[in-house]
Amino acid sequence: CVCVCVAVLCVAGVCVIVAVHLQAAVYFSQVHQGGISRALGALRQDLSRQPPELRSVAFLMPCHSTPLHSAFHGLDVQQLHFLRCPPQALFPGTTETDWFYARPLDYLHHIFGPVNSPHPDSPSPVCAQRHFLQQQQQQ
Repeated sequence: CVCVCVAVLCVAGVCVIVAVHLQAAVYFSQVHQGGISRALGALRQDLSRQPPELRSVAFLMPCHSTPLHSAFHGLDVQQLHFLRCPPQALFPGTTETDWFYARPLDYLHHIFGPVNSPHPDSPSPVCAQRHFLQQQQQQ
C-alpha cells in the first residue's frame, strides 16, 4: 500500500512538473517578446518592397534584443547596423552601446554623419526602444 502511494505521488509530481514546463514553453515561444518578432516581420515586408540598393536598417537598442540576421536572412539588406557590445574581458573600456546611451547625438553624428544633412550611409528605417526615445525627449 505504501509503495502504491509513493508511486502515485511520483506520477502526480512528474505530471505537475511537465504541465508547468509546457506552460512555460508555450509562453516563451509564442508570447514573450512577440512584439519584436511581429515588428521585424513587418519591417522585412517593407524592406522587400524597396529596391535592394536602398535596403538598410539601424537598430539602436540594447545588445541582442532582436534576432537581426535570422529576421533578414535571404533578403538582400545593404546595411544592417546595430550597437555592438563585445565582452568586457576581451575589449575593456567603453562599448558602442555605452557611447550611444551616454551621448546619442555624438554617436549618430560619428556613425551616420550630420543629423540634418543627407548621408549616403544613413539607414532608413532606424529602430529604437520607446523608453529611450521618451527619455531623450525629456532632456
